[in-house]
Amino acid sequence: MYKYLQDIPFPFLLNPWKHHLGYIRNNIPSLQKLPPENVRRYMLDIGESVTDVYTGKLPVSGICSDLEKHLKHKGIFEKKAYLSWLETVSMYEVIPVSDKSRWLIRQGNDKRYIHIHPGKISPHKSRLKSQQIKTALLYAVYADKYEGKNQIKLINELRQEFLDLPPLKHTSDNLSWLITCFTTRKKS
Repeated sequence: MYKYLQDIPFPFLLNPWKHHLGYIRNNIPSLQKLPPENVRRYMLDIGESVTDVYTGKLPVSGICSDLEKHLKHKGIFEKKAYLSWLETVSMYEVIPVSDKSRWLIRQGNDKRYIHIHPGKISPHKSRLKSQQIKTALLYAVYADKYEGKNQIKLINELRQEFLDLPPLKHTSDNLSWLITCFTTRKKS
């Protein structure tokens, strides 16, 4: 169903296209190889509202490893113990990991029973509009193909073609920051 789940350690459930800046950035080259209709499918995974995005340096595997250690230390990593424990903490808990970021954990699905995403109040986290993430991601995927084209013109063409969104007159600070993050190929 979701191809990105192969990148998420079991039994964790996380949508890294929505919640992990480094994951998005590192996977842009794979999107650049896809036909447009497949790129559109990835846009659906990002959602339609605002989202909390982890901006720190830990990879998804590092975050999951830290959370696993914490849960094992408390004796609640196994499914039955975890689900029982969740009932005692109002069905979710916020847990810090090694870089001091805080991750909300709650009940996932049957197999991936530990659903995680960045805590609302956490270091290394930005709250962003999904449309900004999608716009910056599309720009990063297609900018090289249309090198030399006016940035705002290309952004507006991509927003119209892929997202059916109205044109922008200028880029916001968040959108400019995301474009820089996605077009500067640092590993994280």
